[in-house]
Amino acid sequence: MLRLDVAEGVASDFWGDEFLLGGEAMTRISPPFSSEPLDPVDADLTSMRPSPGLATRLAKLPTSDVSDSHLVDMIGAYQRLISWAQAGQVAAIAELTRRPMFLPHRDRDERDELRSAGAQVAAELRLAPSTGEDRALTARRLVEEFPATLGALREGAIDHRRAAMITDVVDRRDVATAHKVEQRVLPRAGARTLGQHRRAIERAILEVDPVTAEERHRVAEAVRRIEFWPGDEGMGHALVTMPADGMALFRSTLDAAAQAMKSVMDDGPTMDQLRVDALIELSRRALAAGRFAGGVEGIPLSSAQGRRPNIQVTVPFSTLIGIDDHPGELTGYGPIPASVARRLARNGVWRRLLTDPATGRLIDYGTTRYTPPQDLRDVIIARDQTCVFPTCSQPAHRCQIDHTIPYPDGPTSQTNTGPPCGIHHDLKTHRGWLLEQPEEGRFIWTSPVGKRYENERPQVGPIIETAPPNDNSASADPPTTEGPDPPDVPPF
Repeated sequence: MLRLDVAEGVASDFWGDEFLLGGEAMTRISPPFSSEPLDPVDADLTSMRPSPGLATRLAKLPTSDVSDSHLVDMIGAYQRLISWAQAGQVAAIAELTRRPMFLPHRDRDERDELRSAGAQVAAELRLAPSTGEDRALTARRLVEEFPATLGALREGAIDHRRAAMITDVVDRRDVATAHKVEQRVLPRAGARTLGQHRRAIERAILEVDPVTAEERHRVAEAVRRIEFWPGDEGMGHALVTMPADGMALFRSTLDAAAQAMKSVMDDGPTMDQLRVDALIELSRRALAAGRFAGGVEGIPLSSAQGRRPNIQVTVPFSTLIGIDDHPGELTGYGPIPASVARRLARNGVWRRLLTDPATGRLIDYGTTRYTPPQDLRDVIIARDQTCVFPTCSQPAHRCQIDHTIPYPDGPTSQTNTGPPCGIHHDLKTHRGWLLEQPEEGRFIWTSPVGKRYENERPQVGPIIETAPPNDNSASADPPTTEGPDPPDVPPF
């Protein structure tokens, strides 16, 4: 394909290369619809190192005009380029962490040192804050402690995930042990699947640093945790990593509860379903009692933002009374079906949230109580739902209600407060990040390097599209969709 510019006397091909009309390059252009490849393969892609030259070479190879074998070579070459680009990004991130505005505080731990730079990476790449910190930590380790692994990444022999798995050994052993592991696994890392690579690392750790079973268990026990993430169709997932004896106790309790529930049912849920029901019921009773494990001897549950632990679901009033089926919003999860929202709201405490039907944003707040307690905090939590840092999903009720403009210079009001989590509150207070709230609920962060990032304002209620007015006049012009969108008008 050629683009001609007669006035300028130049032409460009499909790839953007320009040359003078009538010049030597014109004689090398294949005629349109030629049966010959536009740019036949004349080099072995498997032997080319990742570089700008390889990128240029690949860009000029139309996939439809190469053989099956060379098409596979192209796929592999692109993967090497991805790794090469990742190595360049690693070097840039590591350098960012050493710039003056991100200089670490040596009295803090390693991850805390890199928190501000990690937040910058997360905001720029739209990553979760923890992922941004991981990227910063891995970059520093690759550049400062694992040059061989970084070199393999730059050569396209491995990808970033395999490189990070090698550097992560430092979290479990000292750097010297990690280097020994690196020497054993790196030569074949690129030829293994991720699972094989992980097993090779585990085997190498045991070979170079044999420890007793008790010591290994102690190290493993330190990473016990529960992870939660939303699923499809109003479902969620939880993954528990716990000591074996704790797992046995947990399972025995759920088994006994599920069996007891099944014994009073002629037909109904399976044992697997009843185990889940039992776990939910244990949590429900603890919340109702305000004590862990219920009963007067249970540990009192801590409050959040002045309220007892609770779950919050937002559901349109029209959906609540059955007029329509707009989805509800479960805090910490996301959209849920209308039927689930109704069930959750049935036995809850209702509070009124007035939203703009054009935008779904909160514009007013109310409660069925005569004197709404802690009214402002409730408004902010309901309005913002999560931490106001652009990529943070920490639920607002676990965050800190903070003044955007510090008090007393800024008022204690809806237009000057928001819920940053502890980590991002610290960025604003101590790490050189600036926070603005030019209008209620709209937060703009400015990083130490001057980059600006705006949070995505949450939709609290449904967006209702109003039908255009019915005009039966024969002379009426049809509605147009051209032109700019109408400006937002308050209330938002």
